[in-house]
Amino acid sequence: MITPDIQIPQPSVNSGSLRGLGSLLAGSLNIYKNKLALFLSLSLISLVPYTLASLLYTLNGFIYLAGAVIAVAFFFIGQGGIYFAAKNYQSKISIGQALNFGLKKSPYYLWTMILSGLLSSLGFVLFIIPGLILSTWFAFAPAILVDEDIRGTRAILKSKYYVQNFGMAIFGRIFCVGFLIGILSFLEGLLTKGLSGQLVSILDTVLAVLTLPLFAIFTYELYTDVKARKNSALFQSSSTSRALIIIGAAIGLIVLVVLFILRLLKG
Repeated sequence: MITPDIQIPQPSVNSGSLRGLGSLLAGSLNIYKNKLALFLSLSLISLVPYTLASLLYTLNGFIYLAGAVIAVAFFFIGQGGIYFAAKNYQSKISIGQALNFGLKKSPYYLWTMILSGLLSSLGFVLFIIPGLILSTWFAFAPAILVDEDIRGTRAILKSKYYVQNFGMAIFGRIFCVGFLIGILSFLEGLLTKGLSGQLVSILDTVLAVLTLPLFAIFTYELYTDVKARKNSALFQSSSTSRALIIIGAAIGLIVLVVLFILRLLKG
């Protein structure tokens, strides 16, 4: 007599702790170093257009607005390329391939980041702690978009799924790297004190160009570490949960608009 196979549910979390901060940072720096020219080129494409647009602000408001829109497009194209390079760091890829990927994914990247940004902003407006929690939940949405081709509300919900059970560990690692970058920015501010505004803006961009790829690589490395410890097959996203993401983002937008109008009225 043949007995049927019994399907045993797999646990959602694998045993073992996440890689330490030092290991993740060392690995990220190694990836950055091995493809330094590629990452810096993509970072320049992401950030320099906005710096140029900001320099036009005093000349003409309309030109600045048009330049800012173009700069946002370049930012998301470049960011998509950086995550693509982080994913494929062991392969030989060109800047053209990375930019082509970023261009194709930029509309989805923008939509995903608008949703997560509005939700996180709503959390920060209500209280600081909810904002930090939401920001941590959604931290892997760009990596999921690049790695798994999941976008929008599903990318946000899957990021939350990955973060569950590792929330404090993930927050701590991301916070520490952000804090280190903040220290560099503080030191740069001290060194550039007294310089002209335009020169300070250029130096700020230089620092951002250097640190933007590192933060993206670190986030992607952390994401792959967490992903390896979770059962991705157990992830589900209902239509109700996706609708709640849209509603929450809409409320966040309304709150931000109201706060902006109140600030204008106060003058």
